[in-house]
Amino acid sequence: MKKDLFLICVRELGHALGLYHNSTDNDSVMAPFYKHAFSVENKHEILEESDNVLIQEMYGEGRSASLRAISNSAKSKSDA
Repeated sequence: MKKDLFLICVRELGHALGLYHNSTDNDSVMAPFYKHAFSVENKHEILEESDNVLIQEMYGEGRSASLRAISNSAKSKSDA
């Protein structure tokens, strides 16, 4: 099996951020085993929803998610 350096770096970054192996989602980049290599076209889709949830549980949703929620709230008020 050919190793993907980008995927390995993403996994290791996950560990550096404090994530452990995710044994509940085999498609997760943090699955306990090496995942298949990705093609160049879909590397932007490397994180599964479970990866996002785990990191957001540790660090929060982040500023962009908060700004999006505020923007959506303001839009819905103006539409009313």
